[in-house]
Amino acid sequence: MASHRPADRAAWEAADERLAARIRKVHRNSDGTYGAPRVTAELRGQAGQAVNHKRVARIMRATGLERVRLRRRHHHRPGPGRSEDAGPGWP
Repeated sequence: MASHRPADRAAWEAADERLAARIRKVHRNSDGTYGAPRVTAELRGQAGQAVNHKRVARIMRATGLERVRLRRRHHHRPGPGRSEDAGPGWP
């Protein structure tokens, strides 16, 4: 089993810092709407570099980057006694 020497850890942290800068750029270009899956797809498409979605998610958590959560639309069924106002397709 490989041990993590200080030199290995320093190289790993430096690579994470470089990746974090690229993640921040993609996140900023998306106006903060991209989460880890989309950021990962952008990074793979831009540079063609193989990057793991779990690594991107970990770095995003560590740097405090989150996607913007957009509001969902809620479609409500008409209440009792309103079937004639419901329109076509509703009982």
